Amino acid sequence: MALCWVKVARGDDGGSGDPFYIDGNYVDVAGRIGTPIKVRTGSRLFEIFGPDDQIAWHVRRVCRRSRNNSETNPIIVILEPV
Repeated sequence: MALCWVKVARGDDGGSGDPFYIDGNYVDVAGRIGTPIKVRTGSRLFEIFGPDDQIAWHVRRVCRRSRNNSETNPIIVILEPV
């Protein structure tokens, strides 16, 4: 699978810098809100946990690399509250 750049944001424009997790991996932080990261193309689950360790924000998105995808032109992934 190819890699593509994504940038995760919350639907309320909050959480700048908060850690998020990818594909249900609860051990390693995948990235931080507002910072572009590289992910493998294909279906991805992005999640943020609340103070009670329950999923508070999430989205499943199919990441497809576009022709001009780059760190400065990432796919925007918008998280919504659970």
